[in-house]
Amino acid sequence: MNMKTVNVKRKNGAKTVIRAPRQHESEPLSRDEVRSLKKRKLNRRRKVFRFMGSLALLALVAAIGVALSLTVFFKINTIEVVGNKVYKVNEVIEHCGVKTGDNLFRVNEETVVETLTSTLPYIASVDVQKHLPGTLTVVVTEDTAAVAFKVGKTYVLADNAGKVLETGAKKHPGSALVRGVTLAEATAGQPLKCQTEDQQALLDAYLEALRESGLEKLTAVDLRKPTMIRLAYDRRIIILVGTSDDFVNKLKRAKLAIDSENERSTVTVGTLDVTKAPNSYFREKTED
Repeated sequence: MNMKTVNVKRKNGAKTVIRAPRQHESEPLSRDEVRSLKKRKLNRRRKVFRFMGSLALLALVAAIGVALSLTVFFKINTIEVVGNKVYKVNEVIEHCGVKTGDNLFRVNEETVVETLTSTLPYIASVDVQKHLPGTLTVVVTEDTAAVAFKVGKTYVLADNAGKVLETGAKKHPGSALVRGVTLAEATAGQPLKCQTEDQQALLDAYLEALRESGLEKLTAVDLRKPTMIRLAYDRRIIILVGTSDDFVNKLKRAKLAIDSENERSTVTVGTLDVTKAPNSYFREKTED
């Protein structure tokens, strides 16, 4: 029910405003009511305008801040490279696609990772870190050669996943020389390719077993006879594997046996037979 205003004068001269109920909805508003209604509407509009103005100002300030941060501020003045051994700092910086003067926030980390791992084969992973106000740190983890293949008078080196790390190498320190496999193609940064499918399957089985077992310090791998696979550990222990069946578990057993033997002596020479599960047999070589 609508109300109307009635003025009542008290004895002390004060005036009290009482709103009496309006009898009919169609009864016109009083002048005071109209003025009060207009004032309330005007106040609401002013609040809305002030709120919208504040939002617009904040958006403008944010836009200016973003524009300045991407153009004027936070330019790269230092590029650091951490973890590199094979490649020099300048090589990594040259291939990362970023230079001093570039904006720090505009550096695409995924692009840097992809560029370095594809152009520098020995780099296995990359972590790109941004430090305000203008330092970019590139942390690289370098791969190591696990196998080597003699091609002419040089060697092709690859990691334990079969990725070619280097071609035309004069030496193969720390990697096992593989015999019984002929390479059809070897391109740095690309997977090894053997001449036959059988050779490829045998090599892949060995590399998988190598990764899964964690066996290290292998110096030779003889795959010439698929039923008489032999490995050399540290140039002093011959590991008899037999066939490639259950290759992973065979190398796991070999690692356990060698770790146990190394606790006793790290210079023992002998033969370790892991052809028959679940046991491993070590025969120490004795001088005549």
